[in-house]
Order: sequence, then structure tokens, then C-alpha cells
Amino acid sequence: MKPEELYKELKKYEFGPFTGVADSVFGGFFNYLENLSENEYIPAPNEGLALAIAAGLYLAGKKPVILLQNAGIGNLINPQTSLNDLYKVKSLLMIGWRGNPNLPRDAPEHWLMGERTIDFLRLANIENKVFESLDDINWANDKLNYNNILALLINPGLIENYDKKYSPKYEMSRYEALEIIAEYTKDMIRFSTTAMPSRELYEIDDAEKNFYMIGSMGHIGAVALGTALEKKDKIIVLDGDGALLMHLGILSTIGNIKPKNLLHICLDNESYSSTGLQSTTSNTTNLDKVVLDCGYVNSKKVLTKNELENSLEDLLKLEGPNFLLVKVKPGNKEDIKRIDLMPEGITKRFMKAIK
Repeated sequence: MKPEELYKELKKYEFGPFTGVADSVFGGFFNYLENLSENEYIPAPNEGLALAIAAGLYLAGKKPVILLQNAGIGNLINPQTSLNDLYKVKSLLMIGWRGNPNLPRDAPEHWLMGERTIDFLRLANIENKVFESLDDINWANDKLNYNNILALLINPGLIENYDKKYSPKYEMSRYEALEIIAEYTKDMIRFSTTAMPSRELYEIDDAEKNFYMIGSMGHIGAVALGTALEKKDKIIVLDGDGALLMHLGILSTIGNIKPKNLLHICLDNESYSSTGLQSTTSNTTNLDKVVLDCGYVNSKKVLTKNELENSLEDLLKLEGPNFLLVKVKPGNKEDIKRIDLMPEGITKRFMKAIK
């Protein structure tokens, strides 16, 4: 179905506004919503906060819809059980079902949640059904007379793409930035965030001291902090704006503990690259300034390759924690392959290499 048809059907039953975290399974719908009027779609940093935003919309008399990938179910379990369920706040979930066991096998990070998605929803008291046609919107509308929350599960291919137009504001691609970073940090311990940054680093400079995060969006800084506290080696964190915003509180923890050997690099393209270039909110958040208020020692922001090289040279010499915000244009390198290492293999070779 076309995104505009889905939107029209939802509005027929007065559903909306919409909030959530972008998902590639129905990325076209997110892109369509971004073109609508102000506040019709409210991007949330994580799924739990999306559910809380929706609760506020419901209290104001709306019928909110939360959009997410099934990997984000874990983030919304707490507000579902202690907010929606407790206060009888009504909302509709639309969930992209990655790793559906009835479909061809997906990437490893989706295997467990894909198999257990329905189990998790049932345990959280969320009635659900697979979304197959626009008639299911009527089903959801009727069910919400008796339930406080429902979920429609969306399989890949159900909702068509909707291309988003954008005008690049910055000269570097993320891939070009990573080529420079890889050169300056060669043989150092590197932690790279989920999705495209890890896949691009893997192609540019795979190394045994690289820890590639292929799931657990937003947690790379915390993982790197744990290792930085036990090692004297320089620790490099390669983060993304969407991932960093998802669990921004780690900045306060890093700034409080102050690991001197940590350089935190955020490759900020102001979008979710792997799901269809939907916008994050980093364009209105000065991450390079936020980290200083959180306790980081030094922070720089770069827009060009020359600035990136100079800043890396400086920050790698200074005691940290240090932060480097690298503004890059949206988009991914074409034909970038997935990491062909199994997660357990990444763990074993990384631990052996830094021992």
C-alpha cells in the first residue's frame, strides 16, 4: 500500500498525531509524515519516550500512533506497564517486524527479538495482529474501545517507499570522514555504533581491535566506557547522532567519571541513514556544547576534511574525555556490505586482541 493511503485511512478514524523512532520496514511512511504539517509527526529519541509523548497527546484529547521497529519494544516496556497500562492511557502501536521467523532469515541482531516479538507484546498486555490490509485500521479503532493499547505488526514490503528530497549542507560524506579517522586511529581500540558506521568502518579498516555494534542502538558509549576504565590504551568511540540522542544520558556518566583515554567521535548527518534518511533532532542540539556541560574536558566541531585532520591530531594528544562532532552529509556508500562476522566472533577476537 502507498504511504498516503495508509495515512488517509488512519485519519478517517481520527488517529494522530504520530511519534516514534524510524524503521526501515516502513521507512516510506515516516518520510511521508515528515512532509506533513508541523507536529503531525514528532520524532522521538527512543521508543519509551515516544510512548510517553503519546500519553501526553492522549491526555490532550488525541488518538496518538507510535511507530517503531520491534527491536525498540524493550525501550517501551517500562512506560507501557507503569504509564499506559496503569493510567489506562490509549494508543496504537505500529511495529516493523524485523526477524519474523516465518520470513527469510534477517540479520543476527534481529533473530531473538524477531522470534519473540509476539511473546514480548503478550507479556506486556499488548493485544496485537499482523497488519495485512487497510481494514485492520477499523479493527484497531474498534478494539481501542476496550483496550488501552494495541499493536499492528508490519512485515517488510507491505508499505511502499516514499523518497525524501534533501539538500546536503556539508561537504564530507560519513565514509570519507571514516577514512580519515581510520588512518589517524589505526591500531587503536575502536568501538563503532550500530548500522552504517560499523559497516563502513568494516570495509575501510577491519581490525581485531574493532568492536562493531550491530544492534543495541545508543549503547556504544556505555560499552566503550566500561572498557576504557579497565585499559590504559586510547579508546575511540564512533557514534552517530541518532544513536547518541537515543540514550543521551551516557554523556553525563562519561563526563562524571572522566576516563582520560576516551575520544568520543559523533558522525552527525542529522538523519537516520539506515532507515531512509528520516530526520533526527541533532540540527537543533549543539552536541559539542552539551558534552562540555556534562563534564567532557575538550570538544571540537568540524565541517571539513582539513578541520577533521587537525582536530584529530590535537585531541588524540590531550587527556580526556574528549569529544569530536563531525558534521557530514546524509546518505550511505553504495553497495556497502554487511559485516560477515558473527557477533560472538567479534567478541572473542576483540577480547583476545586487547588482552
